[in-house]
Amino acid sequence: MGAAAEPSSDWVRAEYGQVRLIAASEGLNDNGQVIIGVQMRLFKGWKTYWRTPGETGIPASFDWSGSQNVANADLRWPAPTRFDEYGSQAFGYKTEVIFPVTIQAQDKGGPVMVALDLQFGVCRDICMPVEAQLTMPVNQTSTTETPHARHIARFERKVPLSSADSPIQIERARYDSKSERVIVDLSGPDKMIAPDVVLELPAGFAQQAPTVKLEGDHATVEIPVLIDPSEGGLVGRAISIVAWDKGRRAVEKLVTIAP
Repeated sequence: MGAAAEPSSDWVRAEYGQVRLIAASEGLNDNGQVIIGVQMRLFKGWKTYWRTPGETGIPASFDWSGSQNVANADLRWPAPTRFDEYGSQAFGYKTEVIFPVTIQAQDKGGPVMVALDLQFGVCRDICMPVEAQLTMPVNQTSTTETPHARHIARFERKVPLSSADSPIQIERARYDSKSERVIVDLSGPDKMIAPDVVLELPAGFAQQAPTVKLEGDHATVEIPVLIDPSEGGLVGRAISIVAWDKGRRAVEKLVTIAP
């Protein structure tokens, strides 16, 4: 447990790196909430995975059921990095990631104990599942900001915006059966530089590296998609699409794939 002015759990250390809980403030606000972070630091060569990891990765699962006086834990996923793993596309994080979480107390006047059973995958030469049990008490009387706040905020800014709040827009997405590609049209407030798109595909589908065509403040991103015939096609399915451009915050939108 960290010092009173810098609440955190103990680090859980392993061969891949270390993980802990940190808090942005010393206690709950007037609404009975506190922002915390699940902080992972990874050694060189190691990576962990996004919620939709691709063909080879293992997504993290967050179980807060052991917590005391916690009504809800709202976790946000920062936009991932694209990895090429032996020709397959995977999505996740290297070096460090902090998952921002809003903790809502059931009784804002009572003590809170945040307990997380974290199960996630890490990869270096091979992938393996790992787990960590983390606990952190939260003071119910002080809302003073901690030194952790700026680090949590840095990763909060990496969480994709909704379409309504983003300067980057996902205009449309369609599936071209001849080329077997999903084609996503993007627009930005000015010239686009190096856009990328990740599709949250259902089981039985896999995406390959995209090609990008730039035209001023518009971009067309074409993503080859491998489809298991037993799963049916993509047309008419609603999938989450995450897109970003160099130096700009990502956007996330649920899009129905058109023909």
